[in-house]
Amino acid sequence: MSTTMPLPTPRRSRSWRPRPEPPKFWAKARRPPGAKWRKDRASAVREHDSYEGETIKQAAANMTAFPLDIIRDSATILNNLTYYEPRVDKDGPNMTWPMYTGAAARAGNAEKAFYFFAKATEPYKKGPFAILALRPYLNTTFFGTSAGGILQSVILGFGGLHFTAEGLVQSNPLLPAGWKEITVKAIGAAQNFEVRPD
Repeated sequence: MSTTMPLPTPRRSRSWRPRPEPPKFWAKARRPPGAKWRKDRASAVREHDSYEGETIKQAAANMTAFPLDIIRDSATILNNLTYYEPRVDKDGPNMTWPMYTGAAARAGNAEKAFYFFAKATEPYKKGPFAILALRPYLNTTFFGTSAGGILQSVILGFGGLHFTAEGLVQSNPLLPAGWKEITVKAIGAAQNFEVRPD
């Protein structure tokens, strides 16, 4: 198998609070890659069963680390990022790099996370208002998915926030060099979170 696996079923609840998934489900869904997920030649999780290193739009293998939180092993996350970065279509849509940012942050690598954050913003900012274009060569298209991905990479990636059955929790936030702090206010159940230099 590859990154193809069952994902959590939508939670059904009359209130805004999610119901926790059965522990048996999470034990299966969150198991680290191993015998069931073949690894390819570079010790990275294989994109799909027939993947042989061709150019891709984005790597679903990296999204299993962020935002899905299925792969949590830092070495595997960093191997995936290193392996797939040169295989991403250089003119592809800007939804890949915010996810790579978050994955690198989840792996605890602030330098690599900020590197991907710059890739997610600088080539795509266009015009006097620095709108985020869909592709680096387009000048007029605002791409909301990119903006949402960048917000996720800051709040959930650098901010270390995780959605859990117990609510929103902060775990292992990190601050890129040169950033003073990250403050997220009134998120989740009106919670506030901060990330400050050590």
